[in-house]
Amino acid sequence: MFKAPVAGPIIYFIGASRDFGKVLFRYAYFGSPGPAYIADTASGRSTLLPLADGELVTDGTLSGSGAAAFLHVLMQFDIYDRHRWKAT
Repeated sequence: MFKAPVAGPIIYFIGASRDFGKVLFRYAYFGSPGPAYIADTASGRSTLLPLADGELVTDGTLSGSGAAAFLHVLMQFDIYDRHRWKAT
């Protein structure tokens, strides 16, 4: 599973698949936007979701099947929604 750096960002739960096999979360310092991850609860592995340079996640959701994540991202003072991850 994901391990946060020692200096302690806060982990924000964003969503889970219907069977809780996949969990979407982000971490950040003091409520600021940060990177997002998908965790596989069966294997304990987490994957950083790819973002464009300068993008940070503020919120999002995970599909019921866990096959797609929809993220609300912030980039240089502009907020927009983007489909960012789909299982292969």
